[in-house]
Amino acid sequence: MTFDEFRQSLNATEPPAGLTHALAGLWWDGKGDWKRAHESAQQDEGVEGSWVHAYLHRKEGDQGNAAYWYSRAGKPVSPEPLDTEWVSIVDGLLADQRDNAAAMTLSFEQALIDVWRQTLVGNAKTVELGPERFPVRSTPKRGLRQVDFMFEGKEIRGLEQNPQTKSRWAQLARSGKKVMQFLSEGRYLANVVDGKVNFYGGRVGRLAS
Repeated sequence: MTFDEFRQSLNATEPPAGLTHALAGLWWDGKGDWKRAHESAQQDEGVEGSWVHAYLHRKEGDQGNAAYWYSRAGKPVSPEPLDTEWVSIVDGLLADQRDNAAAMTLSFEQALIDVWRQTLVGNAKTVELGPERFPVRSTPKRGLRQVDFMFEGKEIRGLEQNPQTKSRWAQLARSGKKVMQFLSEGRYLANVVDGKVNFYGGRVGRLAS
């Protein structure tokens, strides 16, 4: 989410789905509801929540309390006008949220590649992802290799491409390419072809939806 999208969302009656507690606090503050802003910030006991907490107490005029929360957040007491500080914090937290999403995308991509490589290239009987191990099984009819594994609390299935279908992925498999499809809750998320990940819909974010 960009800053402009965040500001535009203030026209709604509820904060957008997926905001952190700290950003939700700033959203409610942007709506003029200090009480709900404070309640949201209180739910995050980390650095981001402390930063928003500091801003909110500065806004209410409680400078001593604000100074305590700035210290908790590892930030100096802000000399900026309140409106400017609100923009600065929103910008900073949105950037952090985008960075975290990008990191998750990269780690998910790597997990898919690791499953593909161990199963189709290494012919492993068990796939290892970090400290966890997942057995490689074969489908009963065609003997296609499949692996059920967990990522970020979601169950994902890696399934060797059936070369007998009419899809272009099957055509690649028939030509000798190593192709594995990945799905969750009945939806295809991505595939890996010779070590390259292709996301359906173009976004890994759909995994978390």
